[in-house]
Amino acid sequence: MTILSWEQFCVAPLSYPTAATIGVFDGLHRGHQALIAHITRKAPNLVPMALTFIQNPKKVLYPALYRGDILSISQKLRLLEYYGIQVVVLVDFSQNFSKLSGKDFLDLLQDRGNLHYLAVGSNFRCGNGLDTDAPAIKGLLELKGIETQIVPSLMIGGAPVSSSRIRNEIGSGNLVEATVLLGRNVELDLSDLSQTPERGRVWFDVAAAHRIMPPPGRYTVYGVAASSSRGTVGTVICRDGKVGLPETMQCDRIEFLV
Repeated sequence: MTILSWEQFCVAPLSYPTAATIGVFDGLHRGHQALIAHITRKAPNLVPMALTFIQNPKKVLYPALYRGDILSISQKLRLLEYYGIQVVVLVDFSQNFSKLSGKDFLDLLQDRGNLHYLAVGSNFRCGNGLDTDAPAIKGLLELKGIETQIVPSLMIGGAPVSSSRIRNEIGSGNLVEATVLLGRNVELDLSDLSQTPERGRVWFDVAAAHRIMPPPGRYTVYGVAASSSRGTVGTVICRDGKVGLPETMQCDRIEFLV
């Protein structure tokens, strides 16, 4: 998979035609997966491309209200590749980027991205002040001959699947429901967290990385090490914004088993 920064993306047009989607993709839940499927079905004639953010814009704009990320950036990239994306453009959300109008952003996406097809969720908006909604995006791009698909939200249990809904489920300890919405186990990336050894356990500071985690308690997990294709089942403790693993359990990420 090719990974480009927004700055690299803006330097010169891509040499190959693309089918693209845009989003924060925190969690890469079943709704996101359905959206990405519209893109990957265009391969091999069009290269599947996703434009996403290093940090959730809500975390930048409304830090006091933001509950935490579901995925680290490395998890997000791994899953985007797993679901069939071949090119990722990573935007470092900033006040300068946020000042782009929706039309100017779409012009850049079309020109630099060699865009032939775009799929976005029905509630997607872009541009300064979120000035351009999904129907307006479709209208602007189709005037230029670019096929645009507005994908409705996936409904499960009578409500749309969303990252906010999954955060609420994880934060309240309803990991069964969160697993249903994600389409896979809830997991935590430990590889970039600070560690503190204490009485036979190693504590990883999840809160300091602004990631969502289950409430205090003991949980059965499957630990996966990057250096090994085999994992280990063990019990971890969640408390005070940290997760404690037995010091004998060496892993880079854990999946909560339900």
